[in-house]
Amino acid sequence: MALAKPGKALGRSLVMLVATELALLASVLAQPPVCPGAATLTIFVDSSAAPDVQIELDGNLAADAATCAGAGDTSYHRAHPCPNSRLVPCEQIVNLQPGTWVHRITVTVPGSDPQVQAQRLVLVAGDGTDVSNAVVWTMYPRTFVVSSTEPDASDGLRP
Repeated sequence: MALAKPGKALGRSLVMLVATELALLASVLAQPPVCPGAATLTIFVDSSAAPDVQIELDGNLAADAATCAGAGDTSYHRAHPCPNSRLVPCEQIVNLQPGTWVHRITVTVPGSDPQVQAQRLVLVAGDGTDVSNAVVWTMYPRTFVVSSTEPDASDGLRP
């Protein structure tokens, strides 16, 4: 009966041990870090050129966002009146997941077509006194929607 050489068995065991350690390390590194807390977003609206308006705010964590693991909302929707004023905070939204967000605002100024705007912004976790996550929107007194490229169309481009 022949005995296996101790060097070969030890070598195989060492390779298996290293492979197992690398697999564990890869799984740990694949996990996102834990969030230090939620984010707070402050919405500012410059509506000095428009009358008091009702705004609709929507936002969601971007699909491609690299974020941390933890609590916090991944979307929001708010309808809110906003006074005619120069750059006032209109809304504050709390408990949002930190990461890259897409924020949208919709507003209709009387006598104007709807205004729809969007911004992409990273929200940072932290207390509102330590971290500033702000979105600034400008409301225009009059907007036009061009839905046709035909010059003769009533809602098209005119030469």
